[in-house]
Amino acid sequence: MALALKRATGLSPTQVTSRPVCSRAAPGHASCAAQKLVLRSTGAPVRPRVVPLARAATPAADASANPPQPATPAYLQQAYDLSYLSQSAGANDTVAVVDAYDDPTAEADLGVYRSTYGLPACTSANGCFQKVGQAGTSSLPPPNASWEQEVALDLDAVSAICPNCHILLVEANSSGFTDLQAAMSTAARLGAKQISASWAGVSNGVPSVLRTFSGVATVAATGDYGYVGTGQDAYPAALPGVTAAGGTSLAPATATSARGFGEAAWSWDGVTGGGSGCDLQFPRPSYQPASGCAGRAYADLSADADPTTGLAVYNGGSWSLVGGTSLSTPVIAAYYAITGVSAATPGWAYGASGSLNDIVSGSTGSCARGIAYICNAGPGYDGPTGVGSISGTVVTGAPGVGGPAIGSSSGNSYTQSVSDHGATIAGGIYRNGLDTNWWIQYGTTTAYGNQTPASDLGAGGAPVPVTGYLSHLSPGTTYHYRLVAKNSLGATYGYDYTFTTSSAPAGAPTAAFTVTTANPSPGSPVSFDGSASTAPAGASIADYRWSFGDGTPTVDGGTSAVASHTYASRGIFTVTLTVTSNGQTDTSTSTLTVDPPPTAAFTPSATAVPAGTTIAFNAAGSAASSGGSIADYSWNFGDGTPAVDAGASSGASHAYSNPGTYAVTLTTTDDLNVSSTVTEQITVAAFTVSPTIPLPGSPATFTVVGTLANAGEGTQYTWDFGDGTSPQTTSSTTITHTFSARRTYQVTVTAQSGGTGTASGGGGGSTSSAALNVDTPPTAAFTPSVTTAPPGASVSFDAGASSMPSGGRIVDFSWNFGVGTAVFDAGTTTKASHAFTASGIYTITLTTTDDLGGTATASQQVTVDQPVAAFTVATASPVANAPVAFDASGTSDPASTIIDYAWNFGDNTTTVHAGPSATATHSFSAAGTYTVTLTVTDRLGLTASTAQQVVINPAPTQPPNPTPPPSS
Repeated sequence: MALALKRATGLSPTQVTSRPVCSRAAPGHASCAAQKLVLRSTGAPVRPRVVPLARAATPAADASANPPQPATPAYLQQAYDLSYLSQSAGANDTVAVVDAYDDPTAEADLGVYRSTYGLPACTSANGCFQKVGQAGTSSLPPPNASWEQEVALDLDAVSAICPNCHILLVEANSSGFTDLQAAMSTAARLGAKQISASWAGVSNGVPSVLRTFSGVATVAATGDYGYVGTGQDAYPAALPGVTAAGGTSLAPATATSARGFGEAAWSWDGVTGGGSGCDLQFPRPSYQPASGCAGRAYADLSADADPTTGLAVYNGGSWSLVGGTSLSTPVIAAYYAITGVSAATPGWAYGASGSLNDIVSGSTGSCARGIAYICNAGPGYDGPTGVGSISGTVVTGAPGVGGPAIGSSSGNSYTQSVSDHGATIAGGIYRNGLDTNWWIQYGTTTAYGNQTPASDLGAGGAPVPVTGYLSHLSPGTTYHYRLVAKNSLGATYGYDYTFTTSSAPAGAPTAAFTVTTANPSPGSPVSFDGSASTAPAGASIADYRWSFGDGTPTVDGGTSAVASHTYASRGIFTVTLTVTSNGQTDTSTSTLTVDPPPTAAFTPSATAVPAGTTIAFNAAGSAASSGGSIADYSWNFGDGTPAVDAGASSGASHAYSNPGTYAVTLTTTDDLNVSSTVTEQITVAAFTVSPTIPLPGSPATFTVVGTLANAGEGTQYTWDFGDGTSPQTTSSTTITHTFSARRTYQVTVTAQSGGTGTASGGGGGSTSSAALNVDTPPTAAFTPSVTTAPPGASVSFDAGASSMPSGGRIVDFSWNFGVGTAVFDAGTTTKASHAFTASGIYTITLTTTDDLGGTATASQQVTVDQPVAAFTVATASPVANAPVAFDASGTSDPASTIIDYAWNFGDNTTTVHAGPSATATHSFSAAGTYTVTLTVTDRLGLTASTAQQVVINPAPTQPPNPTPPPSS
């Protein structure tokens, strides 16, 4: 934290403190949850160092960029692995910011912020920005100086995480819950997909006006006063359908770390910090873990909220550093927009917690022993930070580069050690679900010019640590370097850093060596040659000493510059040569991969096909050396189309548009990043056929294409369909033919010129031939084990009902479970299963492929959903023999609609089915404590229940009527 603060402001933690932007709220009202950094000595706002950044602030292949300052968009994006998503996603999304009162300069201030940090303009003129009042009109409330700062923070935070999002600012007439709820309703009505509510009101009962909106992700601040105590909760954050935004303190790592950043629960003094709680007004939601809190625990998800590491905000002509859960709230709302997670309730995050940053330290108050986790961060769920802080690893994407891993008083860099001839660089790479390679670019300028060999990291989610070695550097020289990572969705270039090699001692030798055996096998000798080492003028190398990096003893070669070593196992080893001359030494280090290359082999479904026909390629015959595995299959189809990186999948397919002969090249890479290639020829005939796989007994249309179709006037085309029928000759480039049986036929067309043109030069003929599969395709059919399931449940699918006509067989079952484009290839296995982590309606598609390439698809939908029942007693101090009102509008259902609210009032009366109405009234005939149970049923037939005890007080007694006096 101290390093980040110094880089952002030049100050130390002892010089600053934070102050709430808004005063505490009165009952029935909310307070903004922003904290401004101020000087301890004067109370004046701290002004951050603001360095305008052009678009070059985003590194690219041909552009370097300086490391981002803390409190900037690029800094937050890197810290949460959002660099790729922030640049590429969110254009079709609208994030609503709902605050109280008017900020008259909101749009102008936002323009300054975005232009300062190189973000695209977001204005009312270009349709990106819209500001409306509580009712959705141009009638705006009066301004308020405190809430103006809150509005600026929210708009800048959304922009920092989702520069491409549309922003809707809805300004409530006041900070009262009724007005703020009306403003949120307007945001939902105007099409916002996410609502940021950076405010909270503490209450000992659920404010009856607050509710959520079906299909809209509502994110609310938990407040900045830590755990406020039993019976006191922050609203709307505590509502079960709301994502309660907790706060963390984000800072550069001070020790080696793949992520390069550290986080703890944010607390300024051990008490004041991100809010947390256990709301017993609601039962524990089904997605929350069963722990000491029997009600709704919060927060759910977290992000940076510490003012010392927060966000530089522009408001009213000046810059300030602002934090609080008012920062984490819009950050999470924008995060929802760029990741596209199904966040109508926070339940998705509990199912995806393994992809988030688990925060394990920090405290925000003092709780009873049974609910200590509500106040103290620790492994797994906790109150201050929820299931963790946000991370881009929850979705598939281009790779990310972790932050610098080593801290120092002067700043952070990836450099672990530097000598006169070499450097060790350590960092981390996010693979984001795809097979990823990484390397280091380096050189004496930001053009770099050199790079280490690419290393394959495989696929996965969490960041992985990486270490690279730069050798053969010049002494006393400053080098620029950056980390680079690439997968099939793109390349990510890290920020530019520098180091300076030490000066070589006077009279010192220079060590250098080569390995004469590339990719040696275990058990085979490897030769090393250090004769490139040099000694000072007039001297010689007196000693060559070798360390082979496999745990064997160092070998002293004396004056011999060559050495040999045999490695017992495959692996990557660090070889070090130390040379001595005139009593001085120098070392040179290099890595050696002991691993014979894998074999690359594939089989195409056909080697000669008509143009436009899809060819399947199967590389399952490829193999790694003993103890290894194939990590990546990459295909170049030889026709100028982009190479296809299939990751760990051994299958691929391709269709050629034009006739010709093409070289298909497969590159296989094993788990130690050693590769092999193999090439096969594919001949594409000079004709197309429609359909590409004809049906037996149905006509197929053949059309000559390419140069054969332009052979000149009078050209005759003779077709031999390979089915025993007589050849057919026509002057047309198109002909139809019907095949009688299912099998593979060799179709040949010969063009014979008869006029001024020639088909093959000199008036001769030209022939083109291809194999053609005639096939009755299979059927695709499957049965899911259930059609509705709760989040996290595994659903099984059985495709045993798929069938194949007589004489054929199904050779492949492939499944798309409706989560992006990922396909699970089950081979010949008819069964599969998938666990759906988030609520939603998923379309599952099965594709069956037979032995002649025919395919069929079938789709069914599975709804993943779980309603959450909740209600409040809307009548204060209910009494017997009087109507008591119940309100279940806090009930939520992410993927369906509640069609029945059933009430059992616990007094032996008949259960009341209120249909779709969320309210009910009931009169209790006697005072007492009753267990009232609400059971809700949605359109899918899913149910949820909740119960709470209701105390009915005795009806007030009426004073007796006075006795009239006796008559006289």
